Amino acid sequence: MDIAIEYGMPDSAHHPSENWVEEWSAFPDDKIRGEYADVFYRGSLADRVHLASVDGGRAVLPLPGQRGSQWVVLDWPYQVARIVHELSCPSESFEDYFRRSGITKWPA
Repeated sequence: MDIAIEYGMPDSAHHPSENWVEEWSAFPDDKIRGEYADVFYRGSLADRVHLASVDGGRAVLPLPGQRGSQWVVLDWPYQVARIVHELSCPSESFEDYFRRSGITKWPA
């Protein structure tokens, strides 16, 4: 197997409380838990993507950055989050959660 993804290591360095709230996390459970997805290629770490477990673990979204007044995310973190979401939360719609968050994929 050439590509592997390991997911779930908590992001306690940036957000020591592990549960914080942003304006885009307006779900029934609005707390965010930061986690990493490590992408490996042939056993070597190729990238680490910062993700957000939201709505009490019902969805995984890419952790956005702010660009002006918009919350934005690039395509690569979006795609990694989508894969992780589909593997860990298959009964929930990634597209629905992403749309409801108001995060914009940039460039669109």
